[in-house]
Amino acid sequence: MLGQDFLDQVHDLYHPSMGTEVVGPLLYMLVRTIRPRRLLEVGAGYTTLFMLKALADNGRAIEQEKRVVGAGRSPLLAQYYQAEYRPVLHAIDTFAHPNSTARATEAKAKALGIAAPLQLHNADFRGYARNLPQGDMPLDFAWLDCGGLPNYLAFQGEYWKLIDPNGGLLLIHSLITNLQGQLYLGQLKLAQATTSFHAFEILSLLEPHKAVQNSVTMVRMTANLALNIYSEVP
Repeated sequence: MLGQDFLDQVHDLYHPSMGTEVVGPLLYMLVRTIRPRRLLEVGAGYTTLFMLKALADNGRAIEQEKRVVGAGRSPLLAQYYQAEYRPVLHAIDTFAHPNSTARATEAKAKALGIAAPLQLHNADFRGYARNLPQGDMPLDFAWLDCGGLPNYLAFQGEYWKLIDPNGGLLLIHSLITNLQGQLYLGQLKLAQATTSFHAFEILSLLEPHKAVQNSVTMVRMTANLALNIYSEVP
């Protein structure tokens, strides 16, 4: 779990203009919850460390759980533990933002002992998808922290098809209180309500005390969603 010691150690990578002081812990909890194995981040830095910490904690939890998985467990759950948990996080950043802490991310992750899953790419994400290893596809989890309508559209055109249609999760920073974000979110809602009803689900969360960098939108891919039954009761 996240402790004050971890928060203190990563604080020097936080910059107020990035607005991720709450999103970082949210990303941590989502990665802990859904336990993705193949992750993508566009816009590396402070939040990268929270996802890496979550992946490390997932690995420790899975090793502990394997010791207690018995014959009485659901066969589907038993199958889950057969696959070795070796996650990978591809983080793409140009290192060009004036307040970016992306350059320091890898060194900090190594100092914390959580760097193993990190693959840091110094590149423009546009046109870069072809450089990601096919063996790391489809993506279970993606985090887009690169604003502007052209970037949203570029990411959708190039990377959405790489996200697992069986529940893959995409998070996008700060769409709901700025003009370009609202335009893009409106397009997504229109598609979801008409031609792509079964393709994805959308939920946006607002940080109401902030004027900018104040929301996160979650898109869950559902075009090929598997509905497993683990038990008869909740």
